[in-house]
Amino acid sequence: MIDYILIALIVILVIFAILKRVIHLVVIALIILLAYLFFKYGLHLI
Repeated sequence: MIDYILIALIVILVIFAILKRVIHLVVIALIILLAYLFFKYGLHLI
């Protein structure tokens, strides 16, 4: 459930950033999402 909330917040942030032409916010959001997914699922693969 928390995963869906986090993804929804990032999607909203990306849409808002695109509308405001603030591309660096999109980059930051994607980095946060990738880091989150890496720590959550990547550690199980090791």
